[in-house]
Amino acid sequence: MELCQNCHTGHLIDPPNGQQSYLKCDACNAILLLYKPMPHQVEYHKDQTKFKGFFGGYGSGKTVSTCQDVIHHILTTPNGLTLIGAQTFPQLEQTAMKEFFDWFPQDLIFHYSKQKNYVDVVNGHRVLFRTLDDETKARSLNLTCFWIEEANTVAYEYFTQLQTRLRNTSTKKHRGFLSSNPDLNWIKTDFLLKSETINQHGYNDDNVIYLQDVKNPAISSHIVPTHLNKYLPENYERDLKATKPDWWIRRFLYGSFENREGLVYPAALDFIVEPFEIPNHWERIGGADFGILDPTVLVLGAIDPDEGILYLYDEHYQADKPVPHHAQIMNALLDPIPNGALRAVMADPSGRNRNKHDGRTLFQHYAEYGIYFQPAGNSIDSGIAKVLAYFSLERIRIFNNLFNTIKEFTLYKFKPKELGDDKNADEKPEDKWNHAMDSIRYLVSILPDNPENLRNVSYGLYKDRLNGGKMKNIPYELRDDDNSYNSSWASNF
Repeated sequence: MELCQNCHTGHLIDPPNGQQSYLKCDACNAILLLYKPMPHQVEYHKDQTKFKGFFGGYGSGKTVSTCQDVIHHILTTPNGLTLIGAQTFPQLEQTAMKEFFDWFPQDLIFHYSKQKNYVDVVNGHRVLFRTLDDETKARSLNLTCFWIEEANTVAYEYFTQLQTRLRNTSTKKHRGFLSSNPDLNWIKTDFLLKSETINQHGYNDDNVIYLQDVKNPAISSHIVPTHLNKYLPENYERDLKATKPDWWIRRFLYGSFENREGLVYPAALDFIVEPFEIPNHWERIGGADFGILDPTVLVLGAIDPDEGILYLYDEHYQADKPVPHHAQIMNALLDPIPNGALRAVMADPSGRNRNKHDGRTLFQHYAEYGIYFQPAGNSIDSGIAKVLAYFSLERIRIFNNLFNTIKEFTLYKFKPKELGDDKNADEKPEDKWNHAMDSIRYLVSILPDNPENLRNVSYGLYKDRLNGGKMKNIPYELRDDDNSYNSSWASNF
């Protein structure tokens, strides 16, 4: 028997209740938890960020890892209050509650109310088990810690409400934990992409760089693939992969948030580039979408006349602001464009509709501030088809500092199709995360239907001569005998 390291006289033995998660000293009653973390779990536990997310594939250890952090908080926070919750009670009972009662030493439980679903611990800490289906139910709580299990199924409003409830004075180290499979909802947009650090554990072929605009030092995320769990049954991952589509494998085994299944523009993420200074002679175009509570958006593009590529290079994206505010920012983006280089700013044609109060249109209102829109076609199907054609022929690039536009590219999708569902997918995109997407659709509407025609042949000939080229782009019959070219007019005499 192992000697107790607390009293150095007693021995560690199995507890009389038969629970296998800890040993108990037969002399001083000290308890030794038997949890032995794997390397990726060790790194997760070292992270002391206030709000911490464990996102992973099936069997990656996200529930047990989070549970251990919660247990540590409970045992080190006398008189605290922790909430453990999931969207439904079956979810809660089968995952977080089961893990908690498997690991938490029964000898340290003073009272368990099955009727009211709470546990009182001998150090005065109370643990609440709650369904997270109505955020108003949390408004009276003063917590030291919370844990949201299967967070991707819980509304964002509940997460924000729990954040406001971390004000119990029993500790100065409040904690909030999320455990979940990856998803494209708020756990990506409002947690993962706002994390100060995104820790991708272990090698897999889906490691990606997540583009972030605002980082919150109080948030961190850990992404863990299934294969890092060395205790899984043999061939566990191989058997799960069998017959599964690629998107399912990436999301539920690799822990990827970059699931492109159902995205309207799945290729867009392949064409994100570093920003550079746009040459003055490149033609510019814009696309705008209007909103009040929704964002008002302006996306600007520039056309490389030699390669025939459209570069999306700047954006304005903001909600809940009046026209003068948007106009000021738009003018700041449009003013640097050289005279004659701006072809048009295409916009949502509903901007021509007259306001019932003063009879003015949005187009007229913006015109007062020197911004003139042209109405774009508003056929969603044909507009999407045209943008897809440009992506398929690799005629679009996106500057990586267009954070809101890129975010929408990762979230603008068709209604999801369930695994094993043989029905045809809905051909209409979901009516959300589409403000920059609509702006791009309007912008592309004035470009040639054939993306190959975006290249300016005349510019190619001029550039070839100006740079002293061999005029390989010029028909043979029109080539000069002397291939050299001097831009000085005096050289012709």
